[in-house]
Amino acid sequence: MSSSEFLTEIEPLPWLRWLVLVSGAALLLLGLVVISQMTMDPAIRIAAAAVWLSVGLLQLGRFVQGYRRCRRLRLYADGSAAIADASGAWHKAQLRPGCVVLDRVAWLRLDAGRRQKFAELLVGNSRKNDAWRRLQVVWRHLGAAI
Repeated sequence: MSSSEFLTEIEPLPWLRWLVLVSGAALLLLGLVVISQMTMDPAIRIAAAAVWLSVGLLQLGRFVQGYRRCRRLRLYADGSAAIADASGAWHKAQLRPGCVVLDRVAWLRLDAGRRQKFAELLVGNSRKNDAWRRLQVVWRHLGAAI
């Protein structure tokens, strides 16, 4: 078996997706509170709050769209990736810079094309889960390159 055939397939957990969305919304609101407390002209604070809210809602919307589209995730040893939609069809994706894979937690930033960029928070235990162990092996080879 060549290294390009080596892959791992992981199914994201819904509660982790909710955690990402809820924490993103909470930080969006916290940012609005911080902006409201700044000592500057009210017009500047309103403009800053509008920009902050727009960018935050855009990002949260991208995450929701990505989560709706991605049911399973495949990572290949050559650095390519694919996501499965609700019908089970696989679509190409790319890992983006900023991915982090630790022993039990991973944050994978994905580009699924058509301006669809989102991230997945994953957890696992390589002693109990073969897919997670394969992710660790794949990442050892890719981590420095991404």
